Amino acid sequence: MSAEAPRPLAPGEVERAALTAARAFAWHEPWGAWALPDPATREARLRELIAADIRDRFLPLGRASTIGAVSVALWCPPPSDAAAATFGPRRDEEAYAAFGQRGEALREADELLASLIPPGDHWYLDTLATDPERMRQGLGGRLLDHDLAALDAMGATAALDTHTRENVAFYERRGFEVVGSARIPREGPDLYVMVRPPT
Repeated sequence: MSAEAPRPLAPGEVERAALTAARAFAWHEPWGAWALPDPATREARLRELIAADIRDRFLPLGRASTIGAVSVALWCPPPSDAAAATFGPRRDEEAYAAFGQRGEALREADELLASLIPPGDHWYLDTLATDPERMRQGLGGRLLDHDLAALDAMGATAALDTHTRENVAFYERRGFEVVGSARIPREGPDLYVMVRPPT
């Protein structure tokens, strides 16, 4: 287990953090295989998309935290924040086009997600990922606990979406509750939307 403390992600760590998230979502998260069905290009494409997102949005306008760039959390600001418009809608037309034939299915999935997210002000956990070589060491839980403590200190609500019952249980242990669920169209994975009030 890494003794390194959770901290803000540094600009020089963007590529490593993007690799961490790409590896996790490409091989250990059902959304990755559904959104990018070609395993030969999946990880590289995710890495490119995630790196751009971290550089352009999360570092300057959201929250990005890490443990050694091998576990990373990316948060979208609440709707009341001036930067929120940069984060929604979830993807622009260029982003949908980057997913090729899956672009329209992804648009449907994003519309479904938007319908399930409850109104109100909340920080939205876009990504929590740990490099597969470092999974099962408690890094993701430690990083999330750190970020939730910061949100609690601000009196802020947290929300997220996830795709497996195992993930739901992980978040429930930290005070999140499922507020909406559905199956993503076009043979997509399950979708669970969860919310956690400040404690």
